[in-house]
Amino acid sequence: MAAENGESAQEVARRIEDRLARAGLTRRDLAARTGIPFATVNRKLDAPHELTFAELHLIAASLGTTPLAFIPSGDRAAQP
Repeated sequence: MAAENGESAQEVARRIEDRLARAGLTRRDLAARTGIPFATVNRKLDAPHELTFAELHLIAASLGTTPLAFIPSGDRAAQP
C-alpha cells in the first residue's frame, strides 16, 4: 500500500507540474499564490510526499481548478 501511495503522490505532483507549465507559472509562483512555504512546495513536488487536502485545495484554487483535476482516476473510486 505504501508503494501505491507513493505512486499516487508522484502522479499528483506530475499533474500539478503540468498545470503549472501550461499556466506559465513556477513553483515559487505557486508558493506565493497559495501561501504554502516554497520549501514545502519543493519537497512535496520533488519526492513522493502526499499533499494534505488543504494544500491540494489551495493549489487547485490558485490554478483555477478543483482538487479532482490532480487525483488519478483509480484513486477516486470509493473504498469499502
